[in-house]
Amino acid sequence: MNASAAIGHESHGHHGPVLQYQPGLPLSRGKLIMWLFLSTEIMFFAALLGSYVVLRFGAAVWPKPHHVHLSEPIGAFNTFVLICSSVTVVLALEAARANKRSLAKAWMLITLILGSLFLARAAASASNHAYLYFN
Repeated sequence: MNASAAIGHESHGHHGPVLQYQPGLPLSRGKLIMWLFLSTEIMFFAALLGSYVVLRFGAAVWPKPHHVHLSEPIGAFNTFVLICSSVTVVLALEAARANKRSLAKAWMLITLILGSLFLARAAASASNHAYLYFN
């Protein structure tokens, strides 16, 4: 018996133990990237909201929504449309996974309509703001 076999290493032309890769996290690459993206979004919105709080409570006078030409009902409607489109795209994905093609197409069409509605409202709002700014 040679010396390397006596200490638990078999001699197969290697000079040390054979190492096997062990992943540090039991996550797929896609899931890891999604978690990284979500964490950066959380940090971004925390900074955005934190800046708002500092500016809002540090200001002596804060303008009312009608002074800056903001319509709260329109903003609430746009938020509702975005949330609904998020739900419909998830429903489309679930229908596609269940191999229900026609249902998946219907949910995707509803998502497209809601997205178009949101973009049309955003374009109208931007056009209105540009008109008020330049006139």
